[in-house]
Amino acid sequence: NKDFETVSYDEWNDLLNTILGGSANLCRSVAPKMAKRRNGSIILLSADYSKEFGDDVVNAVAASTLHGFGKSFGVEMASDNVLVNVLFANTPFDLNKVVETAYYLADKNTYATAQVVSISGINVDLVKYAEMKERRVLITGGTQGIGEAMADLFSADGAKVVINGRVLNEKVQKVLDRTGAKASMGSILNQSEAATVVR
Repeated sequence: NKDFETVSYDEWNDLLNTILGGSANLCRSVAPKMAKRRNGSIILLSADYSKEFGDDVVNAVAASTLHGFGKSFGVEMASDNVLVNVLFANTPFDLNKVVETAYYLADKNTYATAQVVSISGINVDLVKYAEMKERRVLITGGTQGIGEAMADLFSADGAKVVINGRVLNEKVQKVLDRTGAKASMGSILNQSEAATVVR
């Protein structure tokens, strides 16, 4: 961890581009398709680093920009029946609760949009209320941590899962083989590549 004062401008820029830029590029690509169908749910994930020290201040600020984007974009897409929400998970992550909440929002949420949903110890088993069979789910970062757990859970319930990553390597292939998911490679940090990821 670095102290706030020693984080360079380039490090700030890279993190903001990754967290906000990648999410905006992906939303720009997928939202028109959802709007045309008049149905869809976009769930953005951010971590609550606000109680951490050092360079986590930079992460906390980047997460806050994603919250603002999610709220504004959610309002914009509401008239097209596309729901946009942000999951705001406390650190350290309770992986199961994050995945369960995303799963619930993807299936059972029919009206809440432009919200930041804080996850800080939900005790309800939300998965039992959800049904994902034949739903299409695109997961970025689906080869480790929260993304991998989401790929496992969504695919086990019959969702058509697509995993996005920058490179199709052995690690990605193992997750694809285990879950039956498909791959859509490309960097969502690049606007034209993000458009091909969604196709």
